[in-house]
Amino acid sequence: WSSNYLTDPAINDWINECKDMMVREVIQTNEDYTLGTENVAFGTDGLGTITTADFSQVRRVWVTYNGVDKFQSTKMSVNDFLPTQYFSSAHPYHNFRGDSIIQIHPSDLGTAELVFYRFGTTMVNETDLLPLPMRPYTDIFTEYFKAQALFKDEKFTEAENTMVRVNGMVGNFVANLGARDRTGPTMIDIVEMVSGDDSVFN
Repeated sequence: WSSNYLTDPAINDWINECKDMMVREVIQTNEDYTLGTENVAFGTDGLGTITTADFSQVRRVWVTYNGVDKFQSTKMSVNDFLPTQYFSSAHPYHNFRGDSIIQIHPSDLGTAELVFYRFGTTMVNETDLLPLPMRPYTDIFTEYFKAQALFKDEKFTEAENTMVRVNGMVGNFVANLGARDRTGPTMIDIVEMVSGDDSVFN
């Protein structure tokens, strides 16, 4: 064992790795988790830059060309349109040109109002706090640190067993968090009215 296995920079990296892993798992269950917003101005070429540091991927795009009328944009691939193709401002489309460049069609001066998934601010300082829903689950982070340190110490079997516990704890975290929202794994939509006469109550 070496004290170099547990350094402050390593722990900072592990905190953020574990946090991002938990966020990804929650998003699979609750699509409204960790959403952020940003207004992105675009020019006559239709290109705008997303500047939010923890931007992950877009959930919804509204486009306005006059600051008043807003229309929901449809996502498309960069290969799905021709240079001379006509687009209607009442039915805009968007595609990406890289990780943070969005292109709006039709191209003209305007603003894209984005709702997007975010990972949360990268934690680097002692005063940084975990996202609020994760704070009761610090044992997940402790076990994750232990597993990573064991991997460095080449105790692979023990490290892998620890990661099995981590994954199980993350699963419990996701289940507990998702159950509070209608998109959670325990939510069942009832699409027909029920009454006392229905056989389910007999």
